[in-house]
Formats: sequence, C-alpha cells, structure tokens
Amino acid sequence: MIITSERLTLEKITPLRISRGTSSNSVNLFVTVEHEGICGFGELAPNSVSGDTAETGEADLESLRPALNAIAPWELDRIEEVLRALDSTASGMEGVGSGGAVKAAIEMACHDWLGKKWGVPIWKLLGLDRARIVETSVTVGIQSPTDAATQTRDWHTRTGARVLKIKLGSSEGIEADQAMFAAIQEAAQTFSKPAVFRVDANGGWSVADAQKMIPWLAARGVEYVEQPLEQGNEDGLSALRPAVIPIFLDETIRVAADVPKVVGRIDGVNVKLMKCGGLREALRIIAVAKAHGLKTMLGCMGETSLAITAGAQIGAAFDHLDLDSHLNLKNDPFIGADWHEGKVIPQNSPGLGVAER
Repeated sequence: MIITSERLTLEKITPLRISRGTSSNSVNLFVTVEHEGICGFGELAPNSVSGDTAETGEADLESLRPALNAIAPWELDRIEEVLRALDSTASGMEGVGSGGAVKAAIEMACHDWLGKKWGVPIWKLLGLDRARIVETSVTVGIQSPTDAATQTRDWHTRTGARVLKIKLGSSEGIEADQAMFAAIQEAAQTFSKPAVFRVDANGGWSVADAQKMIPWLAARGVEYVEQPLEQGNEDGLSALRPAVIPIFLDETIRVAADVPKVVGRIDGVNVKLMKCGGLREALRIIAVAKAHGLKTMLGCMGETSLAITAGAQIGAAFDHLDLDSHLNLKNDPFIGADWHEGKVIPQNSPGLGVAER
C-alpha cells in the first residue's frame, strides 16, 4: 500500500481552555492509504499529553513507510506489528515517538479502505448496532461565568445538544470553578429538554480540592467527574473513595494494559483514538474495562469530522460519548457522521462514510 500525508491548520469557533492551557487552533495530519485503486483516509490530531504532533507523525510515517508499503491494508495484524515500533524510544528509529495518534491515523485509513473494498460501513464490519449510540456531550471550557453561560446557550441554539461536559480545574481555584458551573446550570434552564452535566478537571485539582468539589458537584446533579487529579497521582485517587459520583480517568489511561493498574480506585475510563492508537485497541480497552466492572466513554482531541466519524463507528460499544470537536471548527474539511438529536450517527456508506467538502 502507498501512504501519503498532508497537513492542515484548523481553527476553532470558540477557543478551548482547560486546566493545562488554551487552544484556538491545531495542525492536524491527514493520511491516505492507496491500494488497488481504492483510497482510505485517516487523521492525526495532536495529543498534548503524549507530545504527538503533525510533525512527529510525519517523522514516524517516514521511518515506517518502507515496512508499511510492503503490507496490504487488510493485513491489520501485520500493520499493528510494524506500528509497535512506536511504543518504545529504544526502537532505534530516529524521530519515532509514542505514536498513538499516527497509529490511529494509519489504522483508521486501513479500516476505511477495508469497508470500501467490501462495500460495508465499519460499524457493520465490526458487528455493532448504530441504534445503540447514546447522546454525545458538548464541551464548555474554562472561562468567566458570563462567557460560559453564553457558550452554553450557543451550543444548544446551534446543535440542540443537552449533554454538557464542563471543564473545571481553573488556575483561579475551586471558587472560580463553582461560580462558572453555577452560571452554566442557570443558563441550561432554558434548554428545551433537561440538561445533563458532566465535569472534566483535566487533572487540575489537588486531593483536597477534589474532596471538596466532588460532593459539591454531586449535590448539583453531575453524572460523573473525569480526571480529578493529575496524571501520575493515581495513588491519590484512594483518598477520594468511596466516591459519591463515578470517577473516570482520561490522561492516565492510554492502552488496555493501563486499566488493571487503577482498578478499585475508579469507576470508568475515557478512551480516545489518538491516545490508544486506533479502533482495535479501543475495543480492547472496552473489553478489559468491562471485565473489571468499569464504565466506558469515548472522547476526542481536536478532530475533524473524519476522526469523529471513525469514533462514531464504534460508538455503540460505549456507555458515554464525547464526540464534539468537529462542531467547534470553522473549517472542517469533511462531511461525515450525521448529527441527530444530540447523537453522532455513522452513515450506511462503505468504510467510514466520509466525504471531502
């Protein structure tokens, strides 16, 4: 197979501020796999936690291209074996990093190719039922209470979404978090249907802050809290048990092997294609999580409709979804999964079912 790539700078409608910083744009890498006259498409969105960028993705592709060119897109086991070189800096390949995002792009493109070759959508190929897909959340970043209320109303006006993922962990402290959350709840009272609230602190709280905030949020109807403590402080999670609402982990969970390490201290895991390296590893994480009685959610990075649609292909396998980044782009270059009553629904077209605008 022949693999090529192209960069594109994406601009957000509303800059997204989380506990680690603010993002108003990103440079994503789009990968094309060509074989037997069929093209499959994949996407790399930058991952600030692992350091994956369009530049590192290009370097990884250059290093691995000779091996990948000798493999056909349907040989997913062989492709995965080649991509394991990205798991270790001891691989001896200059420029090769953690590679979760570029793995996802390549594997995504191969799945798209397979679906097109066989004339079926990926969700059917994997034996999933898209009717089981739940509503996705839309994200409100850290900002002033007034601006957060405005964005909350704007989300609902533009999309009709009623499930809100609220970013907390403000550098101004938990009092600022509480003021912003209260403003969002008040704004959501205007929704046509009752709002659902979820919170993501992106590791922005200390143990003491989390011990105060989690009960405070529970009393205000929040469904769950995501990544309350920073990555690396997993031992601190024990101090939050028993939790009055479920605790999910995001940054801490990259691949399936990470899940057993935190069993007993959490209630669920957040899976992202750009972290784990693609659809196959995402499904492995689900299997391990469910074996340990944990809930699952599928999230996203700063992705276009291409990668969001790839996630939607396996959306039916998850308990919760957070597939909204494409809705906050000024220049999404793709048309993909349908948006219907707050749900991201993959189409019945072969492969990913994505087209260029």
